[in-house]
Amino acid sequence: MNRVEFKQIGDYHFDPEGSQIRITIKRELKDALLKLNLFSHCVIFTKENQGFHCYIAKIINIVEKTGEMLVESYDQLKGELVDIKPLSLNTIQEL
Repeated sequence: MNRVEFKQIGDYHFDPEGSQIRITIKRELKDALLKLNLFSHCVIFTKENQGFHCYIAKIINIVEKTGEMLVESYDQLKGELVDIKPLSLNTIQEL
């Protein structure tokens, strides 16, 4: 069986005064943010030794040129950032 490896795609930092998280995608991967601003929310995937975590976050702002984004989440992210996927408001309402 093939082994799947996940690599860190960037970093995140919490706003100490609230629920906002600043995410910076590695320069060579910043094109992954293209058109993500067409969505209201995203799913953030992180990895730790114990396993994977996923968090739903509201997209506040995306700067595609620099690979930065600002999201709002009431969950405290844990682990290395390994992926971000778009999520529409309609999908959230179905959950």
